[in-house]
Amino acid sequence: HFSPEDDLAHIRWLATAFADPRYITIDGRPLFLVYRPALLPDPVRTTDTWRAEAQRLGFPDLYLCWVESWGWPPGGPGAFGLDASVGFMPLDGRRIYPPAEGLRGHRVYDYRSAYEVELQRDPPPWKRFPSVMASWDNSARRPSGARMYAGATPAAYERWLRRAVASVDGVRAEENLLFLLAWNEWAEGNHLEPDHRYGRAYLEATRAVLAPPGPDGGGPTRGGLVATLDPVPAQAPTGGDRDGRLRAAAAAVSLTVDLVGTPGRIVADLLPFDEAVGRQVRAAGLGYVPLLPTGSEDDGGDHGGPSPGPRWMAAGQPIERPDVLDGLLARLDTVDDVAALLLLDGLHRLARPTVVLSALSRWALGAGAPLLVVAVPNATHLDRGMGALLGTTGPGGPDGACPPGGGRSACRPFTLSSFEDAAAAGGWRDVGTADSESIRPASASGTTDAVPDVLAAAARALARTVNPAGTVDWIVRALTPLPPGVDHRADGWDVGPPGERSPDHGPLTRGQRRELDGYLTAVGTVVSERNRRAGGRMAPE
Repeated sequence: HFSPEDDLAHIRWLATAFADPRYITIDGRPLFLVYRPALLPDPVRTTDTWRAEAQRLGFPDLYLCWVESWGWPPGGPGAFGLDASVGFMPLDGRRIYPPAEGLRGHRVYDYRSAYEVELQRDPPPWKRFPSVMASWDNSARRPSGARMYAGATPAAYERWLRRAVASVDGVRAEENLLFLLAWNEWAEGNHLEPDHRYGRAYLEATRAVLAPPGPDGGGPTRGGLVATLDPVPAQAPTGGDRDGRLRAAAAAVSLTVDLVGTPGRIVADLLPFDEAVGRQVRAAGLGYVPLLPTGSEDDGGDHGGPSPGPRWMAAGQPIERPDVLDGLLARLDTVDDVAALLLLDGLHRLARPTVVLSALSRWALGAGAPLLVVAVPNATHLDRGMGALLGTTGPGGPDGACPPGGGRSACRPFTLSSFEDAAAAGGWRDVGTADSESIRPASASGTTDAVPDVLAAAARALARTVNPAGTVDWIVRALTPLPPGVDHRADGWDVGPPGERSPDHGPLTRGQRRELDGYLTAVGTVVSERNRRAGGRMAPE
């Protein structure tokens, strides 16, 4: 219940916080934000009461602001007895997935177009403090009528924040404020606080923009995860899904830093695909050793084409070939104190991925058991599945996941379950997850955008029911090697060269298949031993 007595009691209670020397003031006036002041019966009477009592208690005045949760104040903040307004979420932008919205009345906006509209608005004729929103999805507490912003990532947030900071460069110091939404508004899907999906990426992006220059004057002492991973040089080609790769790489680096922790330890990048990965690992205080050159070194700086072009692929030498793999392991042997191995954007390009995983597992067990952090595209992402359904793309999808440079016959699209099977067969156990998700098309061509809206919406609704991983763009996992004695069964799982087929076990469950594979392995061991004792002669049937 609002009343003059309540207004007075409220401001007296708040005055205890205003008196704290840490409290934010503008020209000595405590800054106080009012959410939805239009709901006050008489907002001018309330604000007059607050100001008079604050001055009686020794403050020069209050600095009162309208929060733009429902738009700009009609007639300006002065009409409500306020001094300024503070930005909230952007209310405009491109609407996407309109048929799906009809199911529960949800509204889905494109995050980037929303902040572009916000940045391009003409300034109002009153003092307004801009804001930058990390993300928003309040469907957790609104089963109908929720508002969501697709494409809200640390990378997009950093771009918005950088431009918003630039927009207040000329503002006097006392009023040079910018608001961030929000620290821990979990029920709104709006938080900077670290989470399982992005780790500290939002905080690192914030620091990259706002932190003072480092000792060498070359930018923040420790740059943001996204700051070095996301921007694409203006002169670079833009083909392929480089944004998706770099988003996955950012998640992988964040996961590595979280799990390794100790500064100074070494991260070895088995198949580097972009120099930005190394810059970010070093910025986090870890050592970085690339085992093979990046595509930019080999291919004249091509960062954006469909193939990253590492030497092992460009030369047509599959890394699972014994001499190539032995050479890679030999280089690893020369690196001391390896805490983690990176295998980003490479495992799915191999005909026999668990041959490589098994070799790395055996090496890791003899080298202090460093982690293996892997990133591979998810073949069941809605957009990739739609491309396969329409016959417009091959198994690698339209984003260049398995480009001709690597040989499509060598491409192995991974699902979450097949990746877990491959990791286990190769001698690794999952100890950390940072899967990169996006409901926007995974590919540069955007297959889902090319089909009728009704079909796209129906596909998304079906995917939510039968394929919860339909929004997982890249699978990003940290693995630890299994202890000695575990049967890796690499050859039993991998697809052989073109023309060969794996044994057809029929409609078996995953557990039944493992049991059968174990049985066949045991039988094979018995037969081999019997033949050895018989001098290599095949026993008669």
